[in-house]
Amino acid sequence: GSITEVNKEDKFLLVSIGSGYRAHPLSEEVNDHFYMFKDTHGLNYPEAYTTVGVSNLAEWSSNAATTEEGTTYGWYFNPQNTGEKILSPSITLNGVLTFNTFALSNDETEVSCSGNLGISRTYQFALSEEILNRISCSDDCQTIDLPGENGTPSDIVSRLKPDPTLVMPNPEDRECPEGETCDPLTCNDYAISILSGTTLTEGNMDRCDLFETYYWEEEL
Repeated sequence: GSITEVNKEDKFLLVSIGSGYRAHPLSEEVNDHFYMFKDTHGLNYPEAYTTVGVSNLAEWSSNAATTEEGTTYGWYFNPQNTGEKILSPSITLNGVLTFNTFALSNDETEVSCSGNLGISRTYQFALSEEILNRISCSDDCQTIDLPGENGTPSDIVSRLKPDPTLVMPNPEDRECPEGETCDPLTCNDYAISILSGTTLTEGNMDRCDLFETYYWEEEL
């Protein structure tokens, strides 16, 4: 017999990186972006290489960002706040990119009391509807942006956020109501979150997502 692929999608590795000068985090004379490059040759090598620049990428909020032709090489996100820059690595988890930006605060009351400590914003991007439909979120994924959307922060805090890292709080430490027995733990209870300093961002992934099931059809 032979095996026929029932569903075949274009596959690529995503290289995500942001620009920002760490030596001058308070500078407002910047034009920084967050880049998402498609690498279709991540598991092989091409006959020839193509030089890719910003002009080859689709701006995240544009109509081109939603088309296959416009996103041949990937996307870039243009932060809208003055002086907004990326100073830490991003994390991609279960198809969702999470990254932080930093810029000066324009809150005059806050600045007059403590000096300008700046503002960190956390963004979460999903590259497709398919990704958004297969993950679970406590807020129905309202804070995750798709291509063509403006890019709304899921979290805003004062000061510079440290580099994000993955954590999995132990669900066995939960407290059951007095006199009651907690339900048995399942893989859904072992949720992965993204920690930046003292703030947690939902990771949209748990132990159940660590295993994927694939199906195929064999012709006899």
